[in-house]
Amino acid sequence: MNIIIIGAGGQSRVVIDILEQDSNIVISGIVDNFSSLDDNVEGYPIIGKTDDLAQIVLDHNIQAAIIAVGNNKIRKEYFELCQKHGLIMYNAIHPDASIAPKATIGIGNVIAREAIICTNASIGNNTIINTGSIIEHESIVADHAQVCPGVNIAGRTKIKESAFIGIGATVIHNITIGANTVIGAGSVVITDIEDNCTAVGVPCKVIKK
Repeated sequence: MNIIIIGAGGQSRVVIDILEQDSNIVISGIVDNFSSLDDNVEGYPIIGKTDDLAQIVLDHNIQAAIIAVGNNKIRKEYFELCQKHGLIMYNAIHPDASIAPKATIGIGNVIAREAIICTNASIGNNTIINTGSIIEHESIVADHAQVCPGVNIAGRTKIKESAFIGIGATVIHNITIGANTVIGAGSVVITDIEDNCTAVGVPCKVIKK
């Protein structure tokens, strides 16, 4: 299966590292709006911009795509664009990640090295579950959310759509993190955090709405 990666930043290197270990796909190139056709990422060529996606799909016989963009809002826009063009949204799952048999995983996700997804956890679509993060039993990570490296999310917690959980944060059990909310690096979340805000600290408190 021929696949393209959308995005040429640091996240694309994480995705390439994962996909190079997947014998089911061939990386045909990178689509990026801020790079020239003379550029490459880890030896893979830049083959166009998102405005050129329809032609890229035809010219390179592309069947699938994965979004390698850290910004949740932009990642969501590109995900919807790829679906509009009929592309399969591929899961980039590192072979060193640990996913329980009863966990459920949507489409278009990046699940990085040594991430742990425990029993009955649910991962939506187009998320990033980053290196060494833990999603405990029965927790939910909704579409387009991002869980940064070293995050610990306890059981029966809900991370709503497009939330961002900063590096090294800890979320205790039965907590809800609101949609589009940002949790600062190293924070300890012990109460629910509402939608559309920024919260930081130990314990974590809202500082911006």
